[in-house]
Amino acid sequence: VSVLEVGDIPLPHLVMERLHGRDLAAILRGQQPMSHDKLIDLIRQVGTGITAAAAAGVIHRDLKPHNIFHVGTTWKILDFGVSRVAESSDTLTSGQVVGTPAYMAPEQASGAPVDHRTDLYALAAIAYRVLTGHTLFSGGEMLRGDLEWRQCPLGREPGGSLKGAARFGLAFETLERHPEG
Repeated sequence: VSVLEVGDIPLPHLVMERLHGRDLAAILRGQQPMSHDKLIDLIRQVGTGITAAAAAGVIHRDLKPHNIFHVGTTWKILDFGVSRVAESSDTLTSGQVVGTPAYMAPEQASGAPVDHRTDLYALAAIAYRVLTGHTLFSGGEMLRGDLEWRQCPLGREPGGSLKGAARFGLAFETLERHPEG
């Protein structure tokens, strides 16, 4: 989302663009399955966004369908409210597990340190949701702590590169998601 103005008079404020469109959650509730081409476009655009955030040292930590907004042909990432700056511990949520359980990476759910690969996992979990029509697991499983991390079969069988990308992004071990860190 474009920030149009940042100021502190009379009070601290941000002015951002007004968006006209729908979030991915609403799209998923109200239409036929998304085509593989549209999903690939979503992954490219959101992936570019989380890559830019990572380059600036920002980890979103709550990427989910409600925080991905479609405007025309553009996908935008919303709500950086629980994001954190890499290598920083001074956030309002410091030391707490934050995010939406159904899209949390294993390291995030366990309270371990997070980095840009946490957002990569969330994007892959979103792609899985778009492909299959359901999340990898329920939030209740995550919150009870009895989650069995499993390789779930992809419902609508995607093409080779899309399937490979989903499996890569959903790797349990952080280093398997992006070995270079």
